[in-house]
Amino acid sequence: MRMPPMDLADLSVPLAVLAVYLRTLSPGIVGGDSGELVAEACRLGTAHPPGYPTFTLLTYVVTKVLPDLPAPLDTPAGRANALSAAFGAFACYFIHASVRLCFPEDAASSFAGGVLAAGLYAFCPLVWQYSVSAEVFAFNNFFSALTVYLLLRFIKTRERSCGYLGAFVCGLAMTNQHTSILFQIPIAIFVLYSLITEPAPAPAATRNGNARTLGKSKSKVKRKKESVVSVAAESSASRPVPVAEACLKLGGAYLAGLMPYAYLPVAAYLNHVPGSWGDVLSLMGFFRHLARSDYGTFQLYSGEDSKTEGFVERCKLMAQDLSFTQGLHGVLPVLAAIGFMFLAWTGRRKRVMGFMLTAALATYVCVFHTLANLPLASPLLYGVHQRFWMQPMIIFCIFAGASVAGASALTFDSPVWRTLRRAGSFAVAVSVVLMQLRRNFAMSDQSGNYIFRDHSRNFLEHLEEDAIALINWDQLWTSVRYTQQCEDVRPDVTSINLSMMTYKWFETKKHLYPDVVFPGDFYASERARATDPKKKSGFTLLEFAKANLGGKRPIFIGGAMNYREEYFETAYAMVPYGYGKKVVPHPDQPPPVEFWEDTVRIFRDIARTQSPGSLPDLARWGEDTWESTVARMYWDAIVDVAAAALDSAISSIRSRTEAGVVGESDGDAALFRVVLEASYFFEVATTLDPEVDASAFKNLGLAHMEMVKSNIKTIFAEPPLRPETARIFGNVTVDAWYNPGVHAGSWLDWSSNRFLSAWGAFLAHPQAPQDGQYQTVKQIHERLTSKLGS
Repeated sequence: MRMPPMDLADLSVPLAVLAVYLRTLSPGIVGGDSGELVAEACRLGTAHPPGYPTFTLLTYVVTKVLPDLPAPLDTPAGRANALSAAFGAFACYFIHASVRLCFPEDAASSFAGGVLAAGLYAFCPLVWQYSVSAEVFAFNNFFSALTVYLLLRFIKTRERSCGYLGAFVCGLAMTNQHTSILFQIPIAIFVLYSLITEPAPAPAATRNGNARTLGKSKSKVKRKKESVVSVAAESSASRPVPVAEACLKLGGAYLAGLMPYAYLPVAAYLNHVPGSWGDVLSLMGFFRHLARSDYGTFQLYSGEDSKTEGFVERCKLMAQDLSFTQGLHGVLPVLAAIGFMFLAWTGRRKRVMGFMLTAALATYVCVFHTLANLPLASPLLYGVHQRFWMQPMIIFCIFAGASVAGASALTFDSPVWRTLRRAGSFAVAVSVVLMQLRRNFAMSDQSGNYIFRDHSRNFLEHLEEDAIALINWDQLWTSVRYTQQCEDVRPDVTSINLSMMTYKWFETKKHLYPDVVFPGDFYASERARATDPKKKSGFTLLEFAKANLGGKRPIFIGGAMNYREEYFETAYAMVPYGYGKKVVPHPDQPPPVEFWEDTVRIFRDIARTQSPGSLPDLARWGEDTWESTVARMYWDAIVDVAAAALDSAISSIRSRTEAGVVGESDGDAALFRVVLEASYFFEVATTLDPEVDASAFKNLGLAHMEMVKSNIKTIFAEPPLRPETARIFGNVTVDAWYNPGVHAGSWLDWSSNRFLSAWGAFLAHPQAPQDGQYQTVKQIHERLTSKLGS
């Protein structure tokens, strides 16, 4: 099949979209799987199931082969993001071309309809977000739009080569995103049925040539024979394709499209990369990877799904999102309904097109929402689920474009009507696209998005030399993996994904870490080791820590632990250390003053790129985005280090008080400084963090109570907050902090009041009743409040 050439007008559509995408392109990695996908491309490794070989290979080409380019294309992430932008832009081209195929009667009106469809799709916030960052979704949008275009072209021309090419594209789409099969099922049935039941139309040139040959054959026997042979060949070619032949050709083309999956075992054999997923070198492991068995085949994640939303609720949420978030306050569904009616009422072939588009849409919506199991009450998981609505949105936008292009099918045909129709079509199309662009530009502009670049570097750069980093949060793991594998930051640090270490296939990865000791085949909990025979060959975190800390390699934890391990917690402490936690034996925990000086140094360095004033703006980055989690991790780290310092300092102060030596050395002043500066961390967190944990208020009150009880004014005449500590939070002003010109009385009087108000805020916090010390705090607060009131 020969694809029709793109004229300059048609080519202007993807080029205009690409120009906007490049203007708003993210210069670095973003949240989600972006960092991991680009990292595997940089090293030709294996991405998480199902492996995404097409994305990996194409991204490798643009990150390694292209010459040096200006910013933001000067980094692997920037180039990978630009590749997604190109695929996203040309997805819009095939949406545009699909509308033109449906209504070829009036080139001007169909062009306007194509512009409207492409523009609505390109500039809706969801598609825009995933077209300016490196992810598989822009690729999926491209393959899905191309599949739909080839379907419509097949319906229009009945070219068999179009069907075979479509089968190849469908196979290729499956090497990128498995949800593409939900379009493919009804399309494959239709194409196969058409091939085995309908004759192929003879090419016009062949028919004309045969007619001329027959006209001359009356006088020449040789030409008569040639014409008979030609007619016979034409007749044979136009007959329906036998079932076996059709299945063989379509199946062969589909399998050819799947060939990039051969990359997975070949790459793993030639270049087994530490940190890559799965055991793709074994036949069973290869098919488990393709089937996404680690997550649960035909599911989005492997968690508990008994309390998730049902089919109807998920469909309602999709309709709301399509109408009000993506679709310009209801414009998209209204136009799509009008376009569907135009297709249904303007000719048999258009009805078939409309029916097949509807069949593909219905199959996707019904099957996907039946199998999807992410709990949508969580804004972040809702955002993960929402990404899969981009594929069916392609068809909605084609229907919307048909509402404008379909005006050409109306019966009025006067010159005045044609002029008005074309002008109106362009006016509607351009107006709607400009409104969509203007409405979503600010929220979709990621040209200044360095959030995960800064976050990953701030985690890595403060780890000790030759550290082992066990990481469990996706947003931290993917960004750290990119930063190490593609930008070669801190190659001395060995990063291992804690969750990946729990799979049985991890035993095939151990040899890739020659400097790490694994006292078993995979990571398992203490309980599982004791009760599950299949876990007997696993190792616990306690055994891992003993085996590696003995070799003087420090261990840091990034994120939450997979399991609660009592024996590990008895032997080791996890000391907050910047964005991570350092594993140390309990007797070796750092003294409070030393720990606090390290903390101030680390967060002073972090403040160069991340401070309250530069954290992701939650009005811009909602809770459904990965970027919002960086703000959450920042405040959690602030509260964690302050709590650890406060606990350690109070313990030392009380020990010295019991010994009768407190207040007799400069060391006591340093201890009290730790208490007071830790309280400042809590003051900032409780003032600026809208989701601060209840424990921050409790510890803030505890710090002030300790200062009041210890009569700290005998050591300090006023709060000794050092400038270097205050600079950690930039130009933040904490109104509650002591100010002699504002607060009456001594600063110790202020501290007494802050103690009561902080514990009052703790008791009013909705999380407080779950705290183990809630009743004790309540009794003390009530007693002191009553005493002061009397």
